[in-house]
Amino acid sequence: MKSSGRKMCTKRNVGLSQSMQRPSAPTQNNPYNLPAKYKILEIMGEGGFGKVLRCLDTDTNNVVAVKIPRFKQCCRKEVAILQMLMTKKLDQHSIVKFHKCFSMRHGEALVFESLEMSLEDHILTNGLHTKKLPKIRTIIKQVATALNALKSIGVIHTDIKPDNIMLVDLKRPLRVKLIDFGLAIHKSMAEQGMDLQTLSFRAPEIILGLPFSEAIDMWSVGCLLFFMLFSDLLFDDTSEYDTLRFMIKLLGQPPDKVLNEGQTTHVFFKKTKSNSWKIKTPKEYWKRNIPKVLRRPMFSSIDDLKQVRMNRADAAEHEQCIELMKAMLQMDQNKRITPDEVLHHPFITQSHRCSQKKKTAIKVTRNVFPLGVIRVRPAATKNMLQLEKEDTSISKDTETPSSPDDDSKEKEKKKNCFQRFKSWFKKKFFCNRVGVIG
Repeated sequence: MKSSGRKMCTKRNVGLSQSMQRPSAPTQNNPYNLPAKYKILEIMGEGGFGKVLRCLDTDTNNVVAVKIPRFKQCCRKEVAILQMLMTKKLDQHSIVKFHKCFSMRHGEALVFESLEMSLEDHILTNGLHTKKLPKIRTIIKQVATALNALKSIGVIHTDIKPDNIMLVDLKRPLRVKLIDFGLAIHKSMAEQGMDLQTLSFRAPEIILGLPFSEAIDMWSVGCLLFFMLFSDLLFDDTSEYDTLRFMIKLLGQPPDKVLNEGQTTHVFFKKTKSNSWKIKTPKEYWKRNIPKVLRRPMFSSIDDLKQVRMNRADAAEHEQCIELMKAMLQMDQNKRITPDEVLHHPFITQSHRCSQKKKTAIKVTRNVFPLGVIRVRPAATKNMLQLEKEDTSISKDTETPSSPDDDSKEKEKKKNCFQRFKSWFKKKFFCNRVGVIG
């Protein structure tokens, strides 16, 4: 495969606040050299970074998660980012709470609050089939809240994916938190050509070597939204070329003025006679015939997904969910929805439910009548004016001269009131009657 000339994201040395605790010697019950106060309960996860252990802190009697590094410099940059996030109290915005770090033989171990399980494990184990859309709304809202907080301080996570979103517990409503800031960077440090993001969640500007911003995280959330809806990956992770080809087929090709800025555009595209960009064929890209058959999409556009829903009752809600996904998966990052806009999107605010309730209320008001009640049309404005004139004339015609007798005056008033009511009733109900319900 051709070299893209992309720069790898490097880890920089950052000063750390060291814990005074010293790791204990390795034993059968403590093979990771943890300080004596940490009692290992289970291994929560393992990856290229190292391992995450669920431990009991015997000093506080709290269960915590301890991230053990595989390499000496593995967690230095992450600690600096996490310390800044905690200073800003971003753990109150759906971001994992970082407690402390301590020195180990292979570097700095990190101590976090203990969370239940990853979103990926939850979906693959339990699914989101029951009341799927409300659960998705709850999760997307919290992820957008976390990204909005990160954007406010100029931090890009760069690795949004299902296993970096953790469920706090299994209670309802679901609460999630964003974890793993090992690849997070300041926006000011974002250099064109960096190799970032898991391929299936990688934004087109990273593949093409374009200038980028925190909008790459929102692209990943769009891919995450698809994963939650259909329990499958939207884009193949076989190669950048195949991923990009699928993007273009589904979402359209970026304009030439955008492609002109890409450091690796020439790797995936070729110039036509009209001096515009055209994506290479598989044979042109690979320089050989490809015998394998790639996964073909079951739909030709994001709008086709509006027809794929579990039931008709959630049609409006499902359509708004797909519209939100489209806004997240804009090929042009400048047109992509922002975290704050996500929080005000109709799918999140459920504005369609408010309109449905209003329509239902109006329908009930218009159609619920007791048996035998006469149903009438409201009088037109000009008819109402005429009735008022007639009522006034009746009142004048029936007025009697002043009398010193109070009883006589009271009787005349009642008589006048009755005549006005009789005239109004006759005009309103018998002139405009449309039928009887019974």
